[in-house]
Order: sequence, then structure tokens, then C-alpha cells
Amino acid sequence: MKLYIVRHGKSPSPEEAKVLTDAERPLNEEGRQDISLMAQYLLSRNAKPEIIFSSPLRRAFQTARELAVVLHPALGVKRVPALSGAVDVEDLWEALNWELKDKNFTEAALVGHQPQLSHLVEFLTKGPAPEIRPGTVVALETAMGKPARLLWSQNP
Repeated sequence: MKLYIVRHGKSPSPEEAKVLTDAERPLNEEGRQDISLMAQYLLSRNAKPEIIFSSPLRRAFQTARELAVVLHPALGVKRVPALSGAVDVEDLWEALNWELKDKNFTEAALVGHQPQLSHLVEFLTKGPAPEIRPGTVVALETAMGKPARLLWSQNP
């Protein structure tokens, strides 16, 4: 299965966004543009995720929706609380496996936060993660019981 691991696009601080919590921070205009470009890049690489799993935090969910507009995942966007950055990588992978089990997906995308995404890439590949800035996409190929293979990564 191919996994596209995407860090949310750029967003303002809570103070700049005039929101009370980090979870409410939206994408800023540059973040929206970067994600739009990355969605087009994914399309040019023939990415066809059947579903996009997203952190429930606003900026990540907005990122997932921007990707979905271009990539048209058959099963849409689904919020996965474990992608919020609040759980360790083993618990995240367990939650994602639960979402993936018995579905026979060939491709899926995950939208979340740092440092959790770097930890996930390192956990799956058993090697170092590439730099994951806001809007970055990391493509992996996974097979049950084997380390994932890093296919490529692209920053906006």
C-alpha cells in the first residue's frame, strides 16, 4: 500500500488568528496555496488515495479538504483523533491499522502534525525521516510485517 504522509499547511499563531486554542488555528493564505500546489503535484505523480485520514485540528482538516478537492478520494476525508499529535507513534500506528484493516486500500493519505509525522516515518521505515516542513508530502510503500520503503518526499 502507498501512504502519502502530509503535514498541514502553514498557519498563523493562535494570537495572530485571534483564536483561543491551538486546535482552532486555520490555514493561512500561503498554507492554502502550498497545499493546492502539493495536491497538483500528487496528481501529477498519479496519486489516487482512496481515503484521506486527518487530524481533527482545524488546520489539518482544512489541509485534508484542500487535498480532497483535487484528488477526489472515493471515501472522502475521515477525522482520526490519534493524528492530532497527542499520542505516541505506536498508539498512532495501532489506530491507523484499525482504520486500514480489512479495507484492502492500495493508497491512503494521512494529514497531521510534527513531530508525530517524523516519528511515524521513522517507525515505519526503521530509518531517518526527511525534513517535514508545513505542506510537505512523504510517500511510503508499506507491506505488513516489513519496514516501509521511502519512495520520495516533496516540500512546497
